[in-house]
Amino acid sequence: MRRRVLRIGRERKQKKRTGPKIQRPQQKNFSLAGLPEGHGDASFIDKAQDLNLPRRIKLGHGILVLAWRRNLPVPAGAAGLAGVRDLLAVPAHSVALPNPQQAIYGNAAKELLQAQGLWAGLQDRLKLVGTVPQVSAYLTAGEVDLGFMNLTEALAVKDQLGGYITLPSGAGSYAEVLIVAALPDASKTPLTHTNAQQFALFLETTQAQDILRRAGL
Repeated sequence: MRRRVLRIGRERKQKKRTGPKIQRPQQKNFSLAGLPEGHGDASFIDKAQDLNLPRRIKLGHGILVLAWRRNLPVPAGAAGLAGVRDLLAVPAHSVALPNPQQAIYGNAAKELLQAQGLWAGLQDRLKLVGTVPQVSAYLTAGEVDLGFMNLTEALAVKDQLGGYITLPSGAGSYAEVLIVAALPDASKTPLTHTNAQQFALFLETTQAQDILRRAGL
């Protein structure tokens, strides 16, 4: 019975996947397998009532970007909030972003657009999708002109994009997105505490910090 339920679950998930597919280059990353930890947006982990992960290690900050499809005419030197305003000012440009109610970078994009007074005027041109990878898929397929995503995603598919503008958090933009590794209390996981401690120490090394910076954090 369990196998049947799992099989049905997979089929339902496959049916929900819509939109173009994206080709991602293979990337080498350090493995998190076998460690009782979580990693991601700190605010999400804080709100997760079923997680008991009191120890936090800062990995970096999530950075929002506005990316564009290949062959889209973009003024040379487009950068910062001024560049965003210029790109969004073109009435013909369609814009994709993750659903602000479901995705942290969708919410960040909405915050930025509202802070800049652009949100209301874009409603007719916005395409809301579920996740950041879906934004990438529509952009790389050329089905939308512009899309909001995080820098990590933009770096992963940069060869399939026309380019992107990085957007720092702060006044007139979006709230800081803190990315952390969250570890359990040592007393609750004695069998894996040593591995978790070694991983935590590794995260503080220059090697780990270099990996994180290259990943867009």
